[in-house]
Amino acid sequence: MGAGASSLPPPSSPPLGDLLPGGSALPAALIRELDRRSTVHNVAQGTVLLRQRAVVDGLIVLVQGRIATLIDFAGTGDLVVEATEEPGRVFGWSGLVAPRRATATIRADADSRIVMLPLAVVRDGPPRWTAAVCGLVAGALADRTRDLQARWAHPASAPTEAAEPAGVSGAARPSEVSGPSALSEVSGDA
Repeated sequence: MGAGASSLPPPSSPPLGDLLPGGSALPAALIRELDRRSTVHNVAQGTVLLRQRAVVDGLIVLVQGRIATLIDFAGTGDLVVEATEEPGRVFGWSGLVAPRRATATIRADADSRIVMLPLAVVRDGPPRWTAAVCGLVAGALADRTRDLQARWAHPASAPTEAAEPAGVSGAARPSEVSGPSALSEVSGDA
């Protein structure tokens, strides 16, 4: 990861147990070890934090800013499938399972503050630590899937959009564009 200069103040972050959704359920010894070995970085807009297909050595946790998830589609190149400003979002969780390769590219879409959590802490610790982190990831994915299903089930609650120009039909609407995001949320690092 190339952490470039950003306009954010010097790096700091809240305790991981508070930052990670569901983090308070992680074993206390794991939280202490992750807090001890984690690093906080300010990264400039445009910084690639993780490249699709690269070996994943750590989890990336968004503290502040905006992170985009990109998928490389053959013949098309990198396409943004999601962007989030949600503090506590975890990226790089595909590093928890073989072959430990990133399934998406993760890029700072604005000056951002992130926490890097080395996966070696989880992999080298007791098996219950790995199970606890996998449970946290599964819970986050379940929550995001429920939110996505609710958005798709109630499109009237989506932001209003301008009417389509005459003669234009089938153009992707913002609510439809979020579909590929669901794929990255289930199969990628998002």
